[in-house]
Amino acid sequence: MYSSGNRAQKTFRLVLDIISTLLGVSVIVLTIIAFNQEEDYVKIFPYLFLCGGLMNLLGAIKNFITNRKASGITMSITTVIFFVASILSFVSLK
Repeated sequence: MYSSGNRAQKTFRLVLDIISTLLGVSVIVLTIIAFNQEEDYVKIFPYLFLCGGLMNLLGAIKNFITNRKASGITMSITTVIFFVASILSFVSLK
């Protein structure tokens, strides 16, 4: 696949993809733990929302770098929604 940009931009996008993949794996692991726990499974959901928000944030950054503004704005809005859900989940646990 052809990718535009200089070497530093390509490396930065690769790092964003790797971090996003690791966050995706952590979301899967946390979801499995949440559904297998009998008690206190609710405490895991703020971390799931936080990881989802971070994944969207990395995707938004990547979209802005590659000049896909509409996708970047959409992912930024979704990021804010995930972060608000994470904060509300943290607050509701207290």
